[in-house]
Amino acid sequence: MVVDIRGTLNGDLVSGTASTVTVNDEVEGPISAIEIDGDNDAKLMTVLGILVIVERTGTVFEGVEFDTLSANDVIEVSGFRESATRLRATRIEKKSVFVPGQSEVQVTGTISDLNQDTFKLGELLVNFSEANLQGLPNGALSNGQAVEVDGIADETLVRAVNIKGKQTISNTLEIGDNVSVEGVISNLEGTRFQVDGIPVDFSDASITPLGFTLKNGVVVDAAGTWNGSLVVAESVAGTRGRIEIEATVESVTANTIQLRLFNGTVTVLVDNNTRLDDDTGVTDKLSISDLRAGDFVEVEALQDGSELIASRIDRDDLDDDVIQAAVTAFESGVSVTVLGIAYRTDGAEFEDQANRDLSATDFYNQLQVGDLIKLKDDLIPDGVADEVEFESQDSQDGGITFEDDSDDSDDSDDSDDSDDSDDSDDSDDSDDSDD
Repeated sequence: MVVDIRGTLNGDLVSGTASTVTVNDEVEGPISAIEIDGDNDAKLMTVLGILVIVERTGTVFEGVEFDTLSANDVIEVSGFRESATRLRATRIEKKSVFVPGQSEVQVTGTISDLNQDTFKLGELLVNFSEANLQGLPNGALSNGQAVEVDGIADETLVRAVNIKGKQTISNTLEIGDNVSVEGVISNLEGTRFQVDGIPVDFSDASITPLGFTLKNGVVVDAAGTWNGSLVVAESVAGTRGRIEIEATVESVTANTIQLRLFNGTVTVLVDNNTRLDDDTGVTDKLSISDLRAGDFVEVEALQDGSELIASRIDRDDLDDDVIQAAVTAFESGVSVTVLGIAYRTDGAEFEDQANRDLSATDFYNQLQVGDLIKLKDDLIPDGVADEVEFESQDSQDGGITFEDDSDDSDDSDDSDDSDDSDDSDDSDDSDDSDD
């Protein structure tokens, strides 16, 4: 869940007392359309006019699974806004199956096309003729106003029951407040970008992990001080990796997992920021102590110098071995090396970033050291890649396939979905920490 935490920090700067914790569900409603990317690793779903990117390993599921999401499922979505009408899901819970005229829904957005009885949130039509407006300033609606709507959905519109104002984080901050905001970078220009509509100046910030590149579409945690108009960041940390490994656990220690692939092993570090999830249903809350040799896991990791730090670990059922990582060496037409492991490519199928077929010759003619590729070694691994494809360096699964062509990519400040971290190293004792 994406949350907004406000409180005070202790002198150690890594603990404190929360005064409020607010869960920010961006939308709850029926799925009206689903697209699947060529790798079957991401889906683009339409929920009450909002485009929701769902990742197989990057999204947590409750009451439903990635493969079982279906049209007319009523789902509750928490996540990071990429634009006013586009959301990258961090958590999805199935609530029910859509019944027109009965299903309760919730959606946030900015009012447009306001008239006597209706307005729009993006492309969604809302009838407010019988709605409670007491949660609005002066009990009145206006174009450009950020609101949260609770109501009943039918086939063509939402009949609002209750409408309240949706206050943005920046409107609640005071000069000098410590802020830690997590989300997707947008509108990167020079030494500034936005996260959830909040402007950030990173000109004097430390960037971690080592070698991490700030780009539109990557997920970061920016921590610093509010100066009245933007966050002056002292640190910007990448929180999602582009390295992915699906393999069997060979050994586990208190803070490392060694993964066995046919031609070698890969070790990943686990820290306090690693999210663990169990898709096997064995345990509700997976910890590293629950993992055993022989478990099959899907790992997402960040490269920090020579080390891999796991950002996400999902225990799952046995499947193909997979490595997604930068190419460190290759022998044209013969093999590629990633994470120190060489894979032969005899008979492999090759694809470009758009999942279009390539010949082996075309693939190797395009290939350069440093390119991000994904290798798949089928269920009975033999060290020979069965599939090889180019991947995007810049964005998470689905980011290239489901590109956002809207003109409102900088209009994401109608939501309050930034993730708060009171444990920023950049905060001063007893200052407010808003996320």
